[in-house]
Amino acid sequence: MFVYICCSGGMSSSLFCIKMVTALEATYPALKVRSAHLDTVMARETIYREKYDLILIYGGIEIIRPENAFDLNQLIDVILIAPQVAYLLPLKQEILKDYPIIIKLIDKKIFGTVLVHRQLVIY
Repeated sequence: MFVYICCSGGMSSSLFCIKMVTALEATYPALKVRSAHLDTVMARETIYREKYDLILIYGGIEIIRPENAFDLNQLIDVILIAPQVAYLLPLKQEILKDYPIIIKLIDKKIFGTVLVHRQLVIY
């Protein structure tokens, strides 16, 4: 499964992904999980599909545009939007309305807690 976690430029989403991978590996050791930038995953999609169960992809929200919605649909299953760009959620949902991609906002308390705390426990 490919989950795209996006923020304004990709910095806080990359930190969020790193913390999530650490927590998931500790909680579910059998799960093969990895995080990587969108460009890296797009260049090596087949390798990621074969090697991992869950890929947390990070990057900027600006990549979600009408001209590449079809391509995103071919790769991504879920898009999670960071709270600092919550105002863009309706626009991005409109762009992706014809595709089965799930697009949701990350709760601001969860996002902030994950970035502040050194360890995240997933129940």
